[in-house]
Amino acid sequence: MYYEAFTELSTCRSQGFGTGPIPWTAIDRYGDRHGFTGEGFEYLVRMVRALDDTFLAYSRKREKEERERAEGDRDAGTG
Repeated sequence: MYYEAFTELSTCRSQGFGTGPIPWTAIDRYGDRHGFTGEGFEYLVRMVRALDDTFLAYSRKREKEERERAEGDRDAGTG
C-alpha cells in the first residue's frame, strides 16, 4: 500500500535541475483522498519519505556516475 502511494506520488516530483523530492502537499492530498488520518497519515508520510529518500540517493548516485562517464568520454575524445 505504501509502495503504491510512493509510485503514484512520484509523478508529482519536480524535474528542473535534477530529480526533486515528492512535495509534502502531494502526500497530504493523497492521504486525504485515500482516508489516511491521525497516526495513519503520519505513518504514510514517514513511509513515503523513507522510500523517496532511498530513491533520491540512488538517483543522485546514477546522475553523478553518468556525469563522470560523460566527462571521461569527453576527455578521451569519444564524446
